[in-house]
Amino acid sequence: MNKPQHFVIFHLSGSLYAMPVSQVREVHGEISIEPVPGTADFVKGITVIRDNALPVIDLKELMRISIPRVDSNSVGDSFMVSMLPAQDQIIECVLIVETVVGVSTFNEEDIQPSSSNGITASRYVSGIHLHNGKATQIIDTPSLFSNPKDFEEISQIKA
Repeated sequence: MNKPQHFVIFHLSGSLYAMPVSQVREVHGEISIEPVPGTADFVKGITVIRDNALPVIDLKELMRISIPRVDSNSVGDSFMVSMLPAQDQIIECVLIVETVVGVSTFNEEDIQPSSSNGITASRYVSGIHLHNGKATQIIDTPSLFSNPKDFEEISQIKA
């Protein structure tokens, strides 16, 4: 069956990535971040949104993407308030991405397994959507905090 799925599309290091719309609550162009000493490199601090203190995660660092930004003149980071599955829980956090492009709908049958195309070997990518020669890597959100050490970093901030 050709089931459509909705995704938020964004850039990380010049590549397109997607996350299910159901896991993105809102997008912000600017937020205030308070650093938290002694945390992992991917934890940039905390911010308060709607009276909730949320950890701020640099998605590129969490996914261990070492390629630098392609556009050094980029307008700035975007921030997605996300609800992510992690260790039988839902983690509410703010993810730093480079630019949110928008929302797209992909048909399930048009999403290829990530291992079959040679574009990525990342454990954080569940599939690839190809359209007009452009690849969008679909993030496997449960895998983002599947590393117990990464999960512990986030859990300590929320406590």
